[in-house]
Amino acid sequence: MADDITFAPPDDNLFQLLMERAVKGSVPVYGVVLESAKIRLRRAHPAHRPELTRVGAEAVAAMAAAWQRGNPIQPWLYAKGDHYIVADDYFWLALIEKHGIDSFAAQVLGEPLQEGLIQKVGPLEKPQILGLLGLSPKS
Repeated sequence: MADDITFAPPDDNLFQLLMERAVKGSVPVYGVVLESAKIRLRRAHPAHRPELTRVGAEAVAAMAAAWQRGNPIQPWLYAKGDHYIVADDYFWLALIEKHGIDSFAAQVLGEPLQEGLIQKVGPLEKPQILGLLGLSPKS
């Protein structure tokens, strides 16, 4: 049955390494706004499509409703070549692909690409990065 798929994608080791280094302060993190039509987004694991399940479709619909209420999700991305990799926010990616979102905010691990870049803030300070991850700085 299609809904038996696990929603979490396989690990993206590069994403995990970049995230670890960002928390330690050795990889910069930028807050960006990107124009959807001018960038390319790819899944770290192209065959992993949890949004195609019944529960996944419901999750994407709930995210679209939240977006319309002014509560968009901001994914974590990293650039690879001429595109961005989405490591684990596959429901969010389905939302972008299916609902005609013109632009969106995101966090980018490392330098963002210039193509499609509307706004860039950063590099973010370590306390900001930890806050975005729901962590608090150690005393």
